[in-house]
Order: sequence, then structure tokens, then C-alpha cells
Amino acid sequence: WNWFRYSSVVNKNISTTAATSNDTRKLLIAHYSGVGDAYEELLRVASVTSHAYAKKYNADFLQMQGVGLGGFTPAHSCYNKIEILRRVLSLKEKYDIILILDSDAIIFNLDLDFRDLIPPNMMLVAQRANVSDAPETYIINNGVTLWNLKHPMTDTVVTEWHRRSVSAIRQKNVIRGFYQVSDQDPLQALLKEYSSEERKEMLLSVTHQFAFHSATVVKHLIRDKMHDWTGNQNKVRLDKLKALQKNICSKYKPLCENV
Repeated sequence: WNWFRYSSVVNKNISTTAATSNDTRKLLIAHYSGVGDAYEELLRVASVTSHAYAKKYNADFLQMQGVGLGGFTPAHSCYNKIEILRRVLSLKEKYDIILILDSDAIIFNLDLDFRDLIPPNMMLVAQRANVSDAPETYIINNGVTLWNLKHPMTDTVVTEWHRRSVSAIRQKNVIRGFYQVSDQDPLQALLKEYSSEERKEMLLSVTHQFAFHSATVVKHLIRDKMHDWTGNQNKVRLDKLKALQKNICSKYKPLCENV
């Protein structure tokens, strides 16, 4: 758990390009990976722009590495997002909003304030898996999520998501020699149990801001073959992340320095 307190007084003037906003909600950016695997290298590249964004908006940045839940396989690091939420919720009043990024996601647009994407009455903003679905659909991709930590349902949803994930890990389901791992399935199943009307007060799925390779704000470079974790796929994604990072940091060089 590495915390970078860019919101602190000593860091407030770290860049002349710092943004100003009328939204006083306190934002935390969180980026995570396992340790000693290909995803650690993806994080090393992608997290540079997370640092840059946090500097610009005087937000704090949390980088978590390791396996916080499970531990039977490095793939269990996908559950880190749940542990991040639980840790941050335990801090009570410190943060209002958290953006959580998979290691293969990179902030591409530093000119948009994430607080503008999540209305105060929404619990969660995430990418809509099927663009033709309604905004309150439970079929979301949770590789990039924006959570309202002050929403009355956040604690309940995160606690139950954690319980179901622990249960799934304990079953140790093995398919083709690999542990079956999914942090997304239990979240989708949980959200499905709420009615459409209830989800309208909780969930906003977006169609382009986090839309994978074509996204306008955060590009999430998901695998072309969803059940293929081979080194070749990771090499391709790493090269794309490096190119994106170079492009972004050429525009925001002061913000990308010393991270």
C-alpha cells in the first residue's frame, strides 16, 4: 500500500498546470496489480498518468501491489479492488470519491474532472458492456470504476461483494488447470438483484468514457481473448500502454516528472 498525498498543503503548488474546480468532494485515485507478474509491468507504465492526474487535481493516489484476497494464485490480485474499497471506507470521512483502475487501464484525458462524471446521488459509474443496454444495467465492466463513498448503499454493496468473492475463492473451482477467478461476476450478480428502479438511484453505466481501446477518458486495454493470459497478449498491451503514456506525458511533461 503506497500512498501519495498530492492533496497535502506541501504539494499543492507542485505544478503550474494544476486544475481548479468548484466541486469540493475529495477524490482518491487507486491503481493496483499483483507482484512478480506481467501485470506489475503494466502498472509501472500506466500508473505514471495516474500520478500526473492526481497532481493536477490535488487528489491523493494509492498504488497497491500484491494479493489482498485469496492468495491461491497471482490472478487473485483482481480482487484487490474490493480490498481497496474496504480499506478506504474504513477511513470514514477522508474521501468522497474513488476511481479504481485495473493495471491495464490508463488515464488518457487529464482535462476532465472525474467528479463531473459521478452525480452526488449515484453510487457507481462504470463502463456499459453492451451499449444498447439501459444506463442502469448491471452488465458492466469493472476494470475502471468510479465510486461514491458517501452513497448510502456503498457499504452494503461492498460488504456483500466481498462476502461472495471470499465464498467463490474458497470453492477453488479449477478449469483447465487454472483457478476460476472473477471479481466481476459476483458484482454483476449482486447488482442484478436490485430492481431496475433501485439501480437508477445507484448505478450509471457510461458508453464512451471508459470504453476500452476507444475510450475518451480512461483507456482500458482488455485482452483480445478474454481467457488468454499469455505473455504475447501482455506484450502487445504493454507496448500500447507505453505509446499512450508517451503521448500523454508529451502534453503534460511537468506532471509526469518525478513519479
